Amino acid sequence: KNLGSNLSETNPQEKSILIFYAIWDAIQNPSDTKAEVKADVTESSSANFENESVSEISEHDSRYFFAPSAFSLKKGELYYNTIYFLLHEAQYGVTDRLAVGIGTTIFGFPLYATVKYSIPINDKSHVAFGDLGMIGTYGSSFRGNLLFSTYTYGSSKNNISLGAGLLTLSNTDVTNRSNSIVANVSGVLELGTYFYLLTENYITQFENEVTATQFNPNFIRQVDFTRNNTIWYGLSGIRFVRKQNELISFQLGLTHILFVPGKTPDAYDGPGWSINADTESTFIAIPTFTFTRKFKLD
Repeated sequence: KNLGSNLSETNPQEKSILIFYAIWDAIQNPSDTKAEVKADVTESSSANFENESVSEISEHDSRYFFAPSAFSLKKGELYYNTIYFLLHEAQYGVTDRLAVGIGTTIFGFPLYATVKYSIPINDKSHVAFGDLGMIGTYGSSFRGNLLFSTYTYGSSKNNISLGAGLLTLSNTDVTNRSNSIVANVSGVLELGTYFYLLTENYITQFENEVTATQFNPNFIRQVDFTRNNTIWYGLSGIRFVRKQNELISFQLGLTHILFVPGKTPDAYDGPGWSINADTESTFIAIPTFTFTRKFKLD
C-alpha cells in the first residue's frame, strides 16, 4: 500500500498510527486491492494522532531552565543545554529511567556531574532521586555535593515539581555551614502550540562569620558572630519550541536573586556599632537566555 510520499519524514509514532489504519482498512475490506490508502483515512489518522498523542508529549519535559523534573529522558536520548553559551551541559538517557550528565563553563570552572533515576507512579505523578557533584578546577579549593529528590505532578507539557536536597560544601570561604537544605519549586504551563511559561525557584540558608566593631574615643572593640542568611534564587520566562523541529527550544527570561541577611544580635545593633556585612535585603534581576537541543541517538 502507498502510505504517502511524506512517510519517510514522519517520526516512528506517526508511522505506526498510519500503518495501524492501513492494516485496519485491509481487515475491514479484504477484497479491496487498491494500491493507495484513501486520502481521508490517512489525513484523519494523522490528525487524530496529532491531537491525541503528539500534543500531550513535550520533548523538553525532563528539564526546566536548569532544574530537573521527575520525568526522565528515554534510552538513547541526549539532551544539550547552554546558558548564555557560557555554561554547557549534556544529559544522556542510559535507560528509560536512568540519566547521567556532565557540565561546566567555557572557563572550565566549576566542573559537575549528575545522575537521576526516575520512577513513574501513575500518569500524573512521577518521582526522581539524584545526585550532583561539583569540584573546582584550575587550583580552586571548592567542592560540593547536592543529594536531591523531586516530585512532579501533571502532564508532560503542564506540570509542577517540588524538590528538596541536601547541599554539602567544603573547602570554601562562602559559608561556614557544611550542610544545608535546598528547597525547589518549578513548573511549566503551555501557552500555545509552541510557547510555554516556565519557572524554577530555589531557597536555602547559609551561615557566615561577621565582625561587629565598636568605636570609642579610648578603644576599638571587635566581636565575631555567626549570622544565618537566606537566599531565594530563581529563573522565570518563556520557552519557545521551534516549529520546524520540536527537538530545539529557546528560553528567554529573568534570573532573580533575593538576599535576606540574618538578624544582627541586639548587643551589636546599637549606636556605635558597625558590621562588615550587608544589613539590608538585596534584590537583583538580570536577563537570561538558554538554548536546548535533544538528540535521539538510537
